[in-house]
Amino acid sequence: MTVDSTFSINRKDFGINYAGASDNLIRDDVVLTLRVRGVKS
Repeated sequence: MTVDSTFSINRKDFGINYAGASDNLIRDDVVLTLRVRGVKS
């Protein structure tokens, strides 16, 4: 079985409030992609 999931979280919801530089490389939303594979034994 394989389960794929992609979602985003807001880093500020977890208290990560770094302002970052003016080049805007640090975004508020962090995208997470998970792939879970299970093999029946």
